[in-house]
Amino acid sequence: MGDGEDDFTFATEKQRAVLELLANNRTSKEIAGALAVSEPAINRRIEVLRLRLGGITRHELVRRYRNWRRRRALSRGCSMAATPCYLAVRRLRSFCSRSLPVWRSASASPERLRIS
Repeated sequence: MGDGEDDFTFATEKQRAVLELLANNRTSKEIAGALAVSEPAINRRIEVLRLRLGGITRHELVRRYRNWRRRRALSRGCSMAATPCYLAVRRLRSFCSRSLPVWRSASASPERLRIS
């Protein structure tokens, strides 16, 4: 386990998937739709992370995660370390092997998107 700001290795794969999408400025509702889980489940995952890091705000959680992710990618020699979208897609590919629903708008019907 790490020391808070410097380490997110304690986070589960599900928590990291949520963090990736949070780091890309997605709302809880958008994350829930992308990961095919309920919005309360997403909020619980975020709350667990916030409490684990000392009750920090959601904004601070995202800031710390982005910094940790950038440092980790640079230490691994990733040339695209500063590209959040690249990292989010990569994380989702490894996390989800099934089709994910994508919501275009509140009134639109869901479409299926295959991440490959």
